[in-house]
Amino acid sequence: MMSPNLQVIISKKLARLLRLENDVSVEELFTIQQLKTIRLPERSYTEKIDNIFAQHPALIYSRPTISESGLYAMLKTHRTDFLIASPAIANYVLADAATQYVSLSIKGMKKYGIAYIGCSKTPWGKKIIDKVNKVLLKIRSTKPYFRAMSAWLSEDEVNRDYLHFYQTKFLRN
Repeated sequence: MMSPNLQVIISKKLARLLRLENDVSVEELFTIQQLKTIRLPERSYTEKIDNIFAQHPALIYSRPTISESGLYAMLKTHRTDFLIASPAIANYVLADAATQYVSLSIKGMKKYGIAYIGCSKTPWGKKIIDKVNKVLLKIRSTKPYFRAMSAWLSEDEVNRDYLHFYQTKFLRN
């Protein structure tokens, strides 16, 4: 699968107020803007983001739950300023409120990534992965598959860059 990598999810109103555009520096959100975020304590947000989080513990809430929906509830009620999350998950969890938020790419991170399906390392797991891979190789260049991959992205996120990555990286991987 392919999708945008982790991004800053922030209200459009706050992004406009702070004049934030794509390629946001998470470090500057903490040091210059003094914004607060919340994270799940057992999750890694990539080594880069985890290191930035470690430098600003006073600005980061740690929620003792495995439920991601609670993070979005805090964002909606303005108890946190932004989240680091997948835009597709953000759009899904925020549902009707998603139009009030924007996803901004993070400076220094690749905009898109390719995800892989995992399974147990057993003979049964290997068979499952082989079957999934065969099916995906047949369907990944089809319009229905592309629509399924981008279903939870906003129209703005399914842009020229996304299509270019899909055609030049994903389909050739």
